[in-house]
Amino acid sequence: MTVPQAPEAKPGDGRAEYRSGMLVTGLTYDGEKGEVSVQCTDTRTGNEETVVSGMVIGADGIHSTVRHLMGVSVRKEYAGYIAWRGTVPENMLAPNTLDFFKDRMSFVRADGTYFVV
Repeated sequence: MTVPQAPEAKPGDGRAEYRSGMLVTGLTYDGEKGEVSVQCTDTRTGNEETVVSGMVIGADGIHSTVRHLMGVSVRKEYAGYIAWRGTVPENMLAPNTLDFFKDRMSFVRADGTYFVV
C-alpha cells in the first residue's frame, strides 16, 4: 500500500471513501441507478465485500485489474522515458528539507531526464 491514509478533505470536496488494500475482483454498472458495484477482497483480512458508488477511481497501476475488468484494451508501448521512483523516511530528513517540500512540487528538466519531487 503506497498511500495507506487518504489526504485530508478540503471544503467542497464532497463525500469520499479511500479504500487502500482492496483487491478488486469484479465490477458491474447499473445504468438506471447510475451506480457502480465493486466486488473486492481486503488483502489484509481476506474478507469479501461489495461497495456501491456513483463514482469509483481504481488507481491500481500499469497492470490495472480495474482496466482489465472493464474490458479496456491498451497497447503498452515505450513512451521514451522511465519514471524513476525513490522514497526516504521523513525522520531521515533535516527539518528545513521537510519544511521546503511541504505542500509543493518541484519539477526539474535535465539533459535527457526529468525529476519530480
